[in-house]
Order: sequence, then structure tokens, then C-alpha cells
Amino acid sequence: MDPLFDRFGRLVAWLRGDNIFDPEMNWVAFRSSGNLFSRTSVAWLGPVDGDTIYDRKGRPVALTDGATPDRRDTPVPPPRPASPLMPQRPLATTQHRRPTRPIPVNAPWSDLSWSQYVNQR
Repeated sequence: MDPLFDRFGRLVAWLRGDNIFDPEMNWVAFRSSGNLFSRTSVAWLGPVDGDTIYDRKGRPVALTDGATPDRRDTPVPPPRPASPLMPQRPLATTQHRRPTRPIPVNAPWSDLSWSQYVNQR
């Protein structure tokens, strides 16, 4: 399970396979065909490229330690996937590694906070 950090280096979520969990280990989003979708509404949130999550405008929202994202062209919304089965809830952890260095980004960060991002409709 990998921690996801926002532009300020704050832990905002956990990445486990194709699923995203908030810090309290609630399932909030899932990855399908290189895109992230809301667990509740199945709304498209934006593309995922490696360890970087982008908003609908192609700007990074969150990433794992060591990721170096670039700005992407404005992505095209994909077809809506079928809702996956609810994954098994991970064991809560209080340990996570902070980014080991400032997070370099070769583009402006998204204007959305993580909470605004995962609650898009």
C-alpha cells in the first residue's frame, strides 16, 4: 500500500492495487483503464499515470513519493466503467513515509484540494 501526497506533502490517501482509500481506510475511488473514478457516483475524476493522479484538466492532484509528473494535455473523458465490487478494507496504519524530498512538479498543481477532487460529480 502506497501513500499519496498532495502538493504540500500531506498524506491524503492510500493506493492499494486499483483502489484508493482515504487516511481512515474508507474506499473512495478506483482505477480503471488508466483513469480514476469515484466509488460512490462512478464519476470520472481524471487520469492516472504511474504514481501520479491528475485532475480533469491534466494537472497533478496527488502522487506517491518519488513521482515526477509533467503537465498533460487536457484529457478526454473515458466511457463510464461498471462499478467494481467493494474491496476488502485494509488494516489502518499510523505509519507512512513522508516524502523524502520536495515534490518536483514540472507544471502547476491542480486548483482542487484532494477532498474536492474525490467528491466531484
